[in-house]
Amino acid sequence: MDNNTWVWIISIGVSILFFLGIPIFLIIGLWVVGISLVIDFTLANIGVTLYEGLNFYGLLALPLFILTGDLIKAAGIAQRLSDFAYSVLGWLRGGLAMSALGACGMFAAISGSNSATTATIGSIMHPEMTKGGYDKHFAAATIAAGGTVGIIIPPSIIFIVYGFLMNLSISDLFVGGLLPGVLMVIAMQIACYVVCKKNGWGELISFSPKNSLIKGGQAYLGFMAIFIVIFGIYGGIFSPTEAAGVTAGFCLLSGIFITKGIKIKNIPKIIFAFRPNHRLIGALNCCLNSHAANFVFVRCKTICNGNYKLFRRLLPNFVCLHVIGFHYRYFFRNSSGYNNISTYFGTNCCKYRNRSNTFCCCLSCW
Repeated sequence: MDNNTWVWIISIGVSILFFLGIPIFLIIGLWVVGISLVIDFTLANIGVTLYEGLNFYGLLALPLFILTGDLIKAAGIAQRLSDFAYSVLGWLRGGLAMSALGACGMFAAISGSNSATTATIGSIMHPEMTKGGYDKHFAAATIAAGGTVGIIIPPSIIFIVYGFLMNLSISDLFVGGLLPGVLMVIAMQIACYVVCKKNGWGELISFSPKNSLIKGGQAYLGFMAIFIVIFGIYGGIFSPTEAAGVTAGFCLLSGIFITKGIKIKNIPKIIFAFRPNHRLIGALNCCLNSHAANFVFVRCKTICNGNYKLFRRLLPNFVCLHVIGFHYRYFFRNSSGYNNISTYFGTNCCKYRNRSNTFCCCLSCW
């Protein structure tokens, strides 16, 4: 058999393994090794490529931003941001749900992780929403939908990975995601207002400018962390990796000396408590390694162009995009290890499927 036939056989074989639930990075690795043997491409290059693929300074931002999210929660800064959002929006019908979305946006602007955003804000706001008279499935769908802004609002971890894989400027990607992320939050808040007004959910509180200023003053540490990330990167003061390190150090020192929410002896517990984030980093590293080896064939054998032409002939653009989207959603949902809170939200948000919250539910299921 010629090489093209072997390539088809190997590709079909690894596709079957994909549908059987084998992790994506193993599938890519098996495909790379198999094709290397077929085309007489030395396996020594794979080891070199795997090392060079992760020997990238920008990837240090991944664990640092995730660590920042853990420190924000432990220091009590996330709770203060949530209280401030509620003091501003609580006088509107559905104000608690809208404040949960606003808190998701502010937390995402510090941590950059959608799973950490959903878990942290969900653990704070979901019990309050159920106590406040909201439908529990709607509350779960709202917080799950709010967590999606974590991959849009900078410093998005997905933007860092995408910039690394596509050789694009991470700072430019952050600039491009800021306005869409803010518009997503506003659009979801409008949807929550309409749904809650129709169903009469939520308890109204009187709006007090003085109380809002007090809550805003208590949340100043969160605003400072957002300022460090956003304006530090956009102003050219920090690179994304440096901004991640500075923000993590700022949140750590703030939790130890200002909010007193972090004890020095408890720092190891905080770092190792949120294990799903650690599994997320490990899964991303494996995927990046596999992609680095796979990219050699994309450059040398133009396989990417051939596969694109094949999909373009067989499938419409819309279906092709959904096939690609399924591929990546499958990897992140099965390899990143979402914690029980995120799993609960992802399950319950799909139970609430009437016309009034189609917008929130679609975003949360994505």
